Amino acid sequence: MTNFRVLLFYKYILIPDAERFAAEHLAYCKELGIKGRILIADEGINGTLSGSIEQTEQYMRDLRSNPLFQDIVFKIDASDAHAFKKMFVRYRKELVTLRYDRPLDPNRDGGGRLRPSEFYAWLQREDVVVLDGADDTCHHQHLVCDDCLETKHGYCSTACEDHDHQQLMNR
Repeated sequence: MTNFRVLLFYKYILIPDAERFAAEHLAYCKELGIKGRILIADEGINGTLSGSIEQTEQYMRDLRSNPLFQDIVFKIDASDAHAFKKMFVRYRKELVTLRYDRPLDPNRDGGGRLRPSEFYAWLQREDVVVLDGADDTCHHQHLVCDDCLETKHGYCSTACEDHDHQQLMNR
């Protein structure tokens, strides 16, 4: 029987005074006894953590009690033990490092959401390029497709050498 869980979650939402929220959230997580990694930015939260069933239930209840996160969705996986050794909650300038130099609100800027069948259909097209914006090996900006088909953030030259980046950026 598994006595632990791993929670994965994220939400793009404007967090007022995100640096202070990160510091308070770290203290809360340590007091609760959960372990993992949570990134907090002005634009939202992204985390993976582990704890007992009771601890993870309490964490989900408490986070959802904050009006900013009342509708946050958690992916829950069973585990035999903690998946992490420590608890880290860090403030970051961006949840996903894009190094984009202009203000960006993922809730406002970008394309609409797609059903999985729609996303699959777009992937079959020859004129669609999907690049992962979370590539830690690339230090350039990316053309990102996540919940939207395209946001015009830049490009990673090592990921799509055969494409005309300027043409992609001007779409």
